[in-house]
Amino acid sequence: MLEEEFTQLESKKDQINIETKVRNIRFLGELVKFRICTREVIFGCLKACLDDFAHHNIDVACNLLETCGQFLYRSPETHVRTKNMLEVMMRLKNVRNLDIRMDTMVENAYYQCIPHDRRLARPSKRTPVQEYIRHLVLSMDKENVKLTLKRLRKLHWEECEDYIVQCLLKVHHNKYVNIPLVASIASGLAVYHDALRVKLVDSLTEDIRVGLEKNEIVMQQRRVMQVKLLGELYNYSMFEYPLIFDTLYLFVVFGHDAETGGGVSGAEDGPLDHFRVRLVCTLLTTCGQYFQQGSLLARLKRFIAYFQRYLLSKANIPMDVEFMLQDTFEQLPSRPPRLHTLEEVEKYLRVVDEQPQQQVQGQGQGKRQRRRRQLEEERTRQNKKQQQPQQKEQEQVVKSKKKEEEEKVIFVEKENKADESEESEEESEDDEEEEEEELYQQKDGENGEQEDEEEEEGRGQQVEDEEFTRELNKMIGDSLASGRSRHESLRIELPYSVELAGMAAEQANQARGAGAEKPDMQFKVLLKKGHKAQAKDLFIPTTCRLAQASQSLQLADKEKQEELKRDVMRILEESEKASAVAADAARGGSSQRRRGGGRGGRRAQCTTHILAGSGGASAAMAHGSGASGPARLQPQPNLFQQMEQAFGHH
Repeated sequence: MLEEEFTQLESKKDQINIETKVRNIRFLGELVKFRICTREVIFGCLKACLDDFAHHNIDVACNLLETCGQFLYRSPETHVRTKNMLEVMMRLKNVRNLDIRMDTMVENAYYQCIPHDRRLARPSKRTPVQEYIRHLVLSMDKENVKLTLKRLRKLHWEECEDYIVQCLLKVHHNKYVNIPLVASIASGLAVYHDALRVKLVDSLTEDIRVGLEKNEIVMQQRRVMQVKLLGELYNYSMFEYPLIFDTLYLFVVFGHDAETGGGVSGAEDGPLDHFRVRLVCTLLTTCGQYFQQGSLLARLKRFIAYFQRYLLSKANIPMDVEFMLQDTFEQLPSRPPRLHTLEEVEKYLRVVDEQPQQQVQGQGQGKRQRRRRQLEEERTRQNKKQQQPQQKEQEQVVKSKKKEEEEKVIFVEKENKADESEESEEESEDDEEEEEEELYQQKDGENGEQEDEEEEEGRGQQVEDEEFTRELNKMIGDSLASGRSRHESLRIELPYSVELAGMAAEQANQARGAGAEKPDMQFKVLLKKGHKAQAKDLFIPTTCRLAQASQSLQLADKEKQEELKRDVMRILEESEKASAVAADAARGGSSQRRRGGGRGGRRAQCTTHILAGSGGASAAMAHGSGASGPARLQPQPNLFQQMEQAFGHH
């Protein structure tokens, strides 16, 4: 039944029911291992797949060999036939140009049947210092980067330099997130050791080129991390930008015909291989953001044009690669468009090539203008230099004439002064004495005036201060008096009446109009303007903390007043009830005394009426004689005492 199903699926030659074919051939392979299905059936199925070794037949043959190939190869009856079939399959693989997935699948199936004759690699022995370096590099994180750098600098550099470079290059043993930290460590060490910069960059670029030559799937993740490290090293200024562009063009051109410019794929980069696209996107995402201006931006645009022409040589770009391209182009500063034809690429290249020429022409015009300005400035300077000697000669002649005239005037003045000096000696002495007396008098007058002015200023300040304090005390006293008139327990925290302020605020809000959503609250502010103290109104919205606090105080005071009122009413009711009970008792006692008669009964009756009318605090007792006397009345509390207790409680 399974054999018939396989024959039916094989005859259809469709590329849809791949899962059904794989499930059928795996079932047959498991039955062969339990000797339920014959070996001839399995070899017939394998021969049918090898006769048409393409598409789904490759998947079916590989699944068959993975299921029972090792069993057939190790069985003595089928060893030779299985070996011949495997050799035929490997020859077909080498002859036909298979994609990477199928090529890898065929090799896996072959080596699962015939395992490699490999010896286990012995782990290399490391010294304690090397283990310590490896631990520092592989276990670092954001918190201990500085500590790791400090510890690596303390090592003996001549002995440990090569191994440190080796550990920094093995980024595939580290986390992808820690690659920027590795670049940070390398830049920190390169400050003190210049040779590290050259060794690290040269080794890294060499490994990237070797990976392009071999193009092994096993090494692809390592190549991606190495390209990421190269971009991070550029971010930390370990080398200049030409190396980045050389590496980008190497990804696009290596293994292709130079004349076609990457249009025809070579053996190292097939039309279905999109790994180099991932490398370009990784490098541009890492350091492409720094190519924003000038020649760097022009170079980036030119490379993007060639890169898109390289993408046109690839067939059936997967969806994840297409999304990666879109994300990369969005992160670039130029944000290049996605081109889909060669004509668009050529047009974009012309635009990119014309932009630098226009910039060069603009720079040339700017240089010409600067040159003209410099020539004009030099001419003006030369003219000034030629005019300066003539001006200096004229100025010297004028100065010499002025000096001669001044000397003549001075000589004449000296002769006149010599004649007058003798006559004025006597007069000068008298004048000096008079001047000294006048100076002393002026100084005394000025000192007196200054003292008077200072005294007047001091008195004026004292008067102002006294007026300010009087107004302040008056205002505070008025507010305190208005507060005490309401109740003793009311606390006045601000020098104004809250009730009056609230009424004024309501009036002000009504005057403003009913259009306002929330009324304001009025406060009194004491200001000093000139020599007078003034109280002004300040309207504050009810949403402010100060207004809310004052409103809460008002509500609390109202609640206290209502509670006090209830307590007073309750005490009055109790006192009335007590007086009524006492009056009833007194009436009962008076009737008994009237019956019994006697002087003591009339005295007790008067006492009872007096005590009941006043609401007294003492107990009203009837002093009668014998059994005819009235019963004892219980002492009733005084009304004033109850009110004092209630007030004290509040």
